[in-house]
Amino acid sequence: MTANEREFHTRLERAFPDCRIWPQIPILSLVRPDARDASRLFWKGFRAISNARVDWVVARDLEIVAVIELDDRTHDARKDARRDRILASCGYKVVRFESSRRPDPRQIREAVLRK
Repeated sequence: MTANEREFHTRLERAFPDCRIWPQIPILSLVRPDARDASRLFWKGFRAISNARVDWVVARDLEIVAVIELDDRTHDARKDARRDRILASCGYKVVRFESSRRPDPRQIREAVLRK
């Protein structure tokens, strides 16, 4: 993790003392494309997520509360929206925070639980 991500990780831990905060989780740990026929659609979906990671997973009692992303200038909004749609279609709540803003732990918790 970058220094910026480590600092935000600390904020997440303070926001969710009752949860586990798992960093840099491969999307394939959360999502499995449907491989019924190993079709072109399957491989297209697999390639779209095979090397991707989410910044953090917040979990309580081994149930995922939310997927957290910290966006900076290197993020591609179009790719991010596509990933968010994939994760949302699997029932995950995705919450994004701008790296340039520094929400305190209370604001982070409220943002995650409100969505």
